[in-house]
Amino acid sequence: MPPPEPPDQRTYSEKLKDARWAKFRDEVFRIANWTCEECHDYLPKKGLEAHHIFYLTGKAPWEHPKEIMMALCSDCHMKRQGIEQRFFFDVAKAIRLKSSEELENAPVTWFFRSQSTDLPKEEEE
Repeated sequence: MPPPEPPDQRTYSEKLKDARWAKFRDEVFRIANWTCEECHDYLPKKGLEAHHIFYLTGKAPWEHPKEIMMALCSDCHMKRQGIEQRFFFDVAKAIRLKSSEELENAPVTWFFRSQSTDLPKEEEE
Protein backbone atom coordinates (compact mmCIF):
# COMPACT_ATOMS: atom_id res chain seq x y z
CA MET A 1 0.00 0.00 0.00
CA PRO A 2 1.51 3.36 -1.02
CA PRO A 3 2.02 6.02 1.67
CA PRO A 4 -0.67 8.72 1.87
CA GLU A 5 -0.08 11.86 -0.16
CA PRO A 6 1.07 14.89 1.85
CA PRO A 7 -1.49 17.70 2.21
CA ASP A 8 -1.56 20.19 -0.64
CA GLN A 9 0.29 23.25 0.69
CA ARG A 10 -0.39 25.47 -2.34
CA THR A 11 -2.23 28.75 -1.86
CA TYR A 12 -5.80 29.07 -3.10
CA SER A 13 -4.59 31.18 -6.05
CA GLU A 14 -2.08 28.48 -6.97
CA LYS A 15 -4.79 25.80 -6.80
CA LEU A 16 -6.88 27.81 -9.28
CA LYS A 17 -4.10 27.25 -11.85
CA ASP A 18 -4.51 23.46 -11.53
CA ALA A 19 -5.86 21.64 -14.62
CA ARG A 20 -8.43 19.89 -12.39
CA TRP A 21 -9.90 23.29 -11.45
CA ALA A 22 -10.08 24.34 -15.12
CA LYS A 23 -11.96 21.14 -15.98
CA PHE A 24 -14.32 21.48 -12.99
CA ARG A 25 -14.94 25.19 -13.66
CA ASP A 26 -15.74 24.51 -17.32
CA GLU A 27 -18.24 21.84 -16.25
CA VAL A 28 -19.95 24.40 -13.96
CA PHE A 29 -20.14 26.78 -16.94
CA ARG A 30 -21.47 24.04 -19.24
CA ILE A 31 -24.22 23.13 -16.74
CA ALA A 32 -25.21 26.82 -16.67
CA ASN A 33 -25.17 26.92 -20.49
CA TRP A 34 -22.37 29.52 -20.41
CA THR A 35 -24.84 32.00 -18.86
CA CYS A 36 -24.58 34.05 -15.68
CA GLU A 37 -27.04 32.44 -13.28
CA GLU A 38 -27.84 35.81 -11.70
CA CYS A 39 -28.30 38.33 -14.56
CA HIS A 40 -28.77 35.66 -17.27
CA ASP A 41 -26.21 37.24 -19.60
CA TYR A 42 -25.05 34.64 -22.15
CA LEU A 43 -21.26 34.64 -22.57
CA PRO A 44 -20.77 37.89 -20.62
CA LYS A 45 -18.11 40.25 -21.98
CA LYS A 46 -16.16 40.18 -18.71
CA GLY A 47 -16.34 36.37 -18.72
CA LEU A 48 -17.80 33.85 -16.31
CA GLU A 49 -16.47 32.97 -12.88
CA ALA A 50 -17.21 29.84 -10.89
CA HIS A 51 -18.65 30.74 -7.49
CA HIS A 52 -18.54 28.46 -4.44
CA ILE A 53 -21.65 29.25 -2.40
CA PHE A 54 -19.67 27.95 0.57
CA TYR A 55 -16.45 26.02 1.05
CA LEU A 56 -16.02 22.56 2.50
CA THR A 57 -13.07 22.27 4.86
CA GLY A 58 -10.19 20.23 3.51
CA LYS A 59 -11.54 20.12 -0.06
CA ALA A 60 -9.75 21.51 -3.09
CA PRO A 61 -11.75 23.99 -5.18
CA TRP A 62 -12.57 21.24 -7.71
CA GLU A 63 -13.68 18.71 -5.06
CA HIS A 64 -16.92 20.53 -4.15
CA PRO A 65 -20.35 19.27 -5.22
CA LYS A 66 -21.56 21.06 -8.32
CA GLU A 67 -24.86 21.69 -6.49
CA ILE A 68 -23.10 24.39 -4.43
CA MET A 69 -21.48 26.03 -7.45
CA MET A 70 -22.74 28.86 -9.65
CA ALA A 71 -21.60 30.40 -12.94
CA LEU A 72 -21.59 34.18 -12.48
CA CYS A 73 -20.29 37.18 -14.42
CA SER A 74 -17.68 39.15 -12.49
CA ASP A 75 -20.12 41.91 -11.43
CA CYS A 76 -22.74 39.43 -10.17
CA HIS A 77 -19.99 37.36 -8.50
CA MET A 78 -18.80 40.31 -6.44
CA LYS A 79 -22.35 41.31 -5.50
CA ARG A 80 -23.37 37.74 -4.63
CA GLN A 81 -20.32 37.20 -2.39
CA GLY A 82 -21.21 40.22 -0.27
CA ILE A 83 -24.86 39.19 0.06
CA GLU A 84 -23.98 35.59 0.95
CA GLN A 85 -21.38 36.69 3.47
CA ARG A 86 -24.00 38.76 5.32
CA PHE A 87 -26.56 35.93 5.01
CA PHE A 88 -24.23 33.24 6.36
CA PHE A 89 -23.09 35.56 9.17
CA ASP A 90 -26.72 36.03 10.24
CA VAL A 91 -27.37 32.28 9.99
CA ALA A 92 -24.23 31.55 12.04
CA LYS A 93 -25.38 33.95 14.76
CA ALA A 94 -28.81 32.26 14.83
CA ILE A 95 -27.54 28.68 14.96
CA ARG A 96 -24.99 29.56 17.64
CA LEU A 97 -27.91 29.80 20.06
CA LYS A 98 -29.15 26.28 19.26
CA SER A 99 -27.89 23.00 20.67
CA SER A 100 -26.51 20.33 18.34
CA GLU A 101 -29.65 18.27 18.97
CA GLU A 102 -31.90 21.20 18.02
CA LEU A 103 -29.91 21.75 14.82
CA GLU A 104 -29.97 18.05 13.97
CA ASN A 105 -33.76 18.02 14.15
CA ALA A 106 -34.46 21.49 12.75
CA PRO A 107 -36.43 21.54 9.51
CA VAL A 108 -34.87 23.52 6.70
CA THR A 109 -38.05 23.57 4.64
CA TRP A 110 -38.87 27.11 5.87
CA PHE A 111 -36.26 28.47 3.50
CA PHE A 112 -37.68 26.73 0.46
CA ARG A 113 -41.36 27.32 1.21
CA SER A 114 -41.43 30.53 -0.85
CA GLN A 115 -39.85 28.72 -3.80
CA SER A 116 -41.93 25.55 -3.92
CA THR A 117 -45.51 24.58 -3.25
CA ASP A 118 -44.89 20.82 -3.03
CA LEU A 119 -43.42 20.94 0.47
CA PRO A 120 -45.75 20.11 3.36
CA LYS A 121 -46.79 23.05 5.50
CA GLU A 122 -45.91 22.96 9.17
CA GLU A 123 -48.88 22.26 11.41
CA GLU A 124 -50.18 25.25 13.35
CA GLU A 125 -50.32 24.97 17.12
